[in-house]
Amino acid sequence: MRLCRKAAVGMPVRLAAVFLVLTLSIPFLVDSMERTETDMAAAELGDEIGRIADAASIVYFSGSGSSKTVQVDVPAGCEIRVGMESGDPYRITGYRGGVKVAEKCIESPAFPILGGAVLSGECLIVLENVADGFGGRCVEVSSP
Repeated sequence: MRLCRKAAVGMPVRLAAVFLVLTLSIPFLVDSMERTETDMAAAELGDEIGRIADAASIVYFSGSGSSKTVQVDVPAGCEIRVGMESGDPYRITGYRGGVKVAEKCIESPAFPILGGAVLSGECLIVLENVADGFGGRCVEVSSP
């Protein structure tokens, strides 16, 4: 089958148009993939933060002297800041690449988490119900 002169000239133009469209769409695809990775990390951090907050609530409601050890698995490139390390003893925050992507406030009732820890990778933390020094109770976090 012979190509006519028009088809032979039009083929490089069509290829150039396809390559141009692909070249222009690559940055959008890369950005979308990065946002997806951030969203996935935020979801995983949110799950781990929720587990820590739930364990802290159990310890708080269990009364004086109670404690609980929690194994935490923080995704690569992320960290969780608990207690005073988060800048607020009533918050647990998750960061990816230094940017806050997840956060949980201790509410109903609000109780402070004393001490502090910066968690990354697989690690253990101990949550313990202690006196806050003002006649109340709080939860203290430490790494064994």
